[in-house]
Amino acid sequence: MRAFTTLLLLLLTGTLFAPSVNKSAEKEITHNDVKSFVYKWFANIEKKEDRKFFHKHLPKEKIDMLFPDFPIRTTEEFDRWYEMELDKLSWNSHDISELKVNGNETLGWKISIDLTWETKTENNKANYLNQTHTWDVVADNKQNFVIKKFRVKNKEVKNPYAQQEQNTNWKAVF
Repeated sequence: MRAFTTLLLLLLTGTLFAPSVNKSAEKEITHNDVKSFVYKWFANIEKKEDRKFFHKHLPKEKIDMLFPDFPIRTTEEFDRWYEMELDKLSWNSHDISELKVNGNETLGWKISIDLTWETKTENNKANYLNQTHTWDVVADNKQNFVIKKFRVKNKEVKNPYAQQEQNTNWKAVF
C-alpha cells in the first residue's frame, strides 16, 4: 500500500515523468545567445539607440575597436564615432549574410560577420558597403556580453541595383 501511495503521489505531482533537466545547461550561454547579441547590436544601431546600450558591451578599461581609418580606444571616441555616423544618416540597415560563432563561455567567442550596410543620407543618397566584421566576445560575471576586440574591413562597394543604374558611380560616404 505504501508503494502504491508513493507512486500515486509521484504521478499527481508530475515528478515521475518530469524530464530531467541539467540546471547548469539552462544557464549556459549558447551560440544562439551570442548570435542574438550580434543581431541586437546592429538593430540598436539601426534604431539609433542611446549610447548607453553600447557602453555596457564595451570593456571598462580599454576599448579595442578598429574601423577602416578610425580606431576607437575610449568610450569618448566611441561616442564621437557613433554621433558622427548617425548624424550623417537618415536611415541605415545591416543585412547579415553570414554569421559564424566559435568558442564557449569559458574561453570566449570568435565571431565572423559578413554584411551589407545600406545607408541613406539626409539628402536621400543611398550607399551600400560590404563589410567583414571580426569580434572577440566574452561574458562578464552577469552574463553580459563584452566585445574585447572589434575589427571591420570594407570589401568592394556594390550597388545591388547596378544593372538598373549602370552609369552611377557608387561609393560610401564613410
